Amino acid sequence: GYSAAKAPAEPAELGAVVLSENSTAFTIPAPNPEETNSGLLGTFQLLPVIPASKLTAKKAATLHLLQFVMRQRCFDRLRTEEQLGYTASCSHLAIRSRTYSTSYLRVMVQSGNYSAAYLDSRA
Repeated sequence: GYSAAKAPAEPAELGAVVLSENSTAFTIPAPNPEETNSGLLGTFQLLPVIPASKLTAKKAATLHLLQFVMRQRCFDRLRTEEQLGYTASCSHLAIRSRTYSTSYLRVMVQSGNYSAAYLDSRA
């Protein structure tokens, strides 16, 4: 996070663009106008929101296996083959409460050479 000394004088203006019925892009300008880096955090919902009691051990294990397989493939493709940026990763995000559960796959790429829009088209 930002320390008080590093915080921008003005809060960054958040822009939202609805790309489709199921997709929205958010942009946050960098505090430094000369910043050349861009990034993408793509979040893909793997499971609908379901009652927590319906999340079986088999479903949970399948989701973790998917993330395990995707993590290396994501790095190999986005970082090594396409050389999109210096950071490329894939992770699993599970959101659970006592009553409901859902699961997401997140793809993150950070680049000094490509725009966020281009990174989105490749992820």
